[in-house]
Amino acid sequence: MRDELQRLVNDPVESLEVELKSNFDLKDDRHRAHLARHIAALANYGGGVIIFGFNDDLNPTGGGDDVAVDRDVVSSIVKKYLEPPLQCDVRMVTSAKGQVHPLIVVPGHGAAPICARAGGPEDRGKPVGIVKGTY
Repeated sequence: MRDELQRLVNDPVESLEVELKSNFDLKDDRHRAHLARHIAALANYGGGVIIFGFNDDLNPTGGGDDVAVDRDVVSSIVKKYLEPPLQCDVRMVTSAKGQVHPLIVVPGHGAAPICARAGGPEDRGKPVGIVKGTY
């Protein structure tokens, strides 16, 4: 797995199993809710990885290490928003260019879907990021 993750940060490509994200502020509840939605989608698909530090053009954003991602942060997001809970792995991988990229490895869940147990924070009366229900 380590070699595969290294390849993904050196030669980034989005796919059904790989999500590339710019720098999320995981202190912001809206960003936490968006991340929960991505984790649920990957788990329901069969697993995958979220890689921080890339823009929509697949170029490094220059600060993936600015994203405060650790196992405790991800676990608290999963516990708040998703059921049944799942255990994600958090890793830091340095690209060949020397940029640190936080990664969240999301396991596949199986036959029963991961559901949103709570909606994200509201903006104008509508939840942002994730809506309570099945994903």
